[in-house]
Amino acid sequence: YDLVSYELVPLKVSNGHLGYYYHLNIQVNHQKQIKDVQLFAKFIIAPTEALQNIIEKGVSKKEDFFYTTFLPLLETNGLGSLINFGPKCYLSKSWLLVLDDLSKEGYIGLPPNQVIGYDGLKAILSKLATFHASSILLEEILSQKSGKRVTLNDLYSEFLEEYFITNEETNTFKVMLDSMVTGIKHLIQVMPEVTGKFRISPDELVKRLKEVFFKWIEKTASSDTFRNVICHGDMYVSNALFKFNEHGVITEGQLIDFQGLRYCPLGHDVLYFIYISSLKGTRLKYMDQLLEQYYTNLCGYIDQFGFDSKSIYSKEEFDQSMRYMKSQGIMHAFCYSPLVHLDNEDKAAIGKDSETFDYYLNDGKNELIDMAIKVERHRMYFAGLLEDLLEVIDANEY
Repeated sequence: YDLVSYELVPLKVSNGHLGYYYHLNIQVNHQKQIKDVQLFAKFIIAPTEALQNIIEKGVSKKEDFFYTTFLPLLETNGLGSLINFGPKCYLSKSWLLVLDDLSKEGYIGLPPNQVIGYDGLKAILSKLATFHASSILLEEILSQKSGKRVTLNDLYSEFLEEYFITNEETNTFKVMLDSMVTGIKHLIQVMPEVTGKFRISPDELVKRLKEVFFKWIEKTASSDTFRNVICHGDMYVSNALFKFNEHGVITEGQLIDFQGLRYCPLGHDVLYFIYISSLKGTRLKYMDQLLEQYYTNLCGYIDQFGFDSKSIYSKEEFDQSMRYMKSQGIMHAFCYSPLVHLDNEDKAAIGKDSETFDYYLNDGKNELIDMAIKVERHRMYFAGLLEDLLEVIDANEY
């Protein structure tokens, strides 16, 4: 072919934080015919210094590993049919990705502050089941070939390393702990309709909040008890794309932005996605059903390739893992919700420069929460999440 032309057209709406996003429209002359190719390009350059620091910690390295190493490994080990959970990649550099433009297939992104119902949760959990199954199957196949137990973390720990949620005794860690405890205590004060249901003294509450915080860090790491997989690590609404039918019901989903990969129990992705993306009423009604469907899908893919899913990952272990990871999912949602569940104007205001962004994440956490809950739909979300957390603390289930 001969290249005729190309152009980069900025997306009209962009929900990502760690880059600039474009439609990449290419025109080529192939066998004397002009053909149009539409792709998607992401330049991994953050708009603020604080976000650029996150990139420099290694998130782009993780995503490059995902597209240039992990997915090809699936192909070469006979698991290519499972690669249907995200867009195809044509070029990966540390600063650039060129992918399929899924908008051509009718997929759209939703704003991060939008909660979704059963249909959307089911669509994304179905893709997570495929992704997690591919990780389990790849380990089983590599273990068979080598004649000994092989884990992806053994082979690729450099790309699955935890950069953010660690218990290193640094000033950053202390600020993170103090900020989260302060923010949750503030929510407790401004939501008496929720906290009135519980009888925990302020001192006891702070003590237990810190315990839950340290457990959250522990549960984000690899487990010696439960099966680990390569997790997406940042599975919320804006890191997914959705397809709707004519009735406005979500029928399909795709996973995008694999910059937060970590190796840990699969409940990390499953529960964090549910808790940060839905209202408590939805969780009360559908949680058991969603987890059952996810597990059924996971086992179906494992069995499809001739392995015994029940011996690899029994329902008993799955249920135990979900109970173990519940507090992790809630706390992870609490960590990001003040930034996610904001109106767009407020989000733009706090992200205008590094100094403002850092202030709201740390000393200004209470102001950030007040900014979010002034909007009724966001207040409903935080009230439900706070109730979930207090239930876990009250029952000592963390």
